[in-house]
Amino acid sequence: MKRHNVIPLGRLLGIPIGLDYSWFLIFAALTWSLAVSCFPAGFRHWPPMLYWEIGAITALMPFASVLLHELGHSVVAVRFKVPVQGLLAGHTVAQAMNSQYDAVPADLTLQQLVDEYVFGAGRRCFVVTPDDNAVGLMKLHRIRDVSHERWPVTTAGEMMMPLERLKRLSPDTGLWSALQLMDRAGVNQLPVMTDSRVVGMLTREDAITFLRTVRELGD
Repeated sequence: MKRHNVIPLGRLLGIPIGLDYSWFLIFAALTWSLAVSCFPAGFRHWPPMLYWEIGAITALMPFASVLLHELGHSVVAVRFKVPVQGLLAGHTVAQAMNSQYDAVPADLTLQQLVDEYVFGAGRRCFVVTPDDNAVGLMKLHRIRDVSHERWPVTTAGEMMMPLERLKRLSPDTGLWSALQLMDRAGVNQLPVMTDSRVVGMLTREDAITFLRTVRELGD
């Protein structure tokens, strides 16, 4: 399935590389934060333009790191492309999913979400929980849809994607089937649910890491 919110950049080692539109928002916000407040406070004698130049270079570094990290996993997947389906046969989502996921309250503002969780902890996907029950999923592209000026007055609960509108997995779903569902849905992660309760998250990275472990163990 073609993802309309991704700009294709080409291929590297046969692996398609794309840039999500949300990248521009995050890059601009991080560059602005570094150039306006961080660097001027620590390097007061720099010329103004240098703050922006170094801010932009610094903002690119975490993205380059993420790209190299994800390419590493993708190279593993490409290397093992022939036996992947056979290796995953018989394995379930429960074996590869991460039962620890990032939960945020529904009344958390987007500004708090970006400052404390996105920039502060490097997270990109959140389960929204107004109480003990999950009600939705919050991703970066949902933040992108809101103007920066409204981040302080818009909550995660207002912008989340309700769980009932999401594709979801069960713990006993076959891992190969889960990856196929991700491909059809054009997403990188899906919630794992039992009786309307979120019990974990499965990402493509989780599946690739599990695949590598299975191959190393010779299972």
